[in-house]
Amino acid sequence: MTIRLFLGESPILSLLEKRKYKFETAIGMNGKIWINAKSIKDTIICCNVIKYAESYKCGDIDEIEFKALHRKLSN
Repeated sequence: MTIRLFLGESPILSLLEKRKYKFETAIGMNGKIWINAKSIKDTIICCNVIKYAESYKCGDIDEIEFKALHRKLSN
């Protein structure tokens, strides 16, 4: 998942950007992802979405699935 995020092959980050989230990421080849968002809540939501997507269909998530996931995790 980290390599797919690094190469831009996963739609997760772009789906998060379409929402209200303003964040920066740093993706290391060691498998670590650093997230910097404007609030702790936004950072946690971004982190949880990425974690869930990693275990869900190997990170292949479409916009409908993302919206359902976002509603579930942001409440």
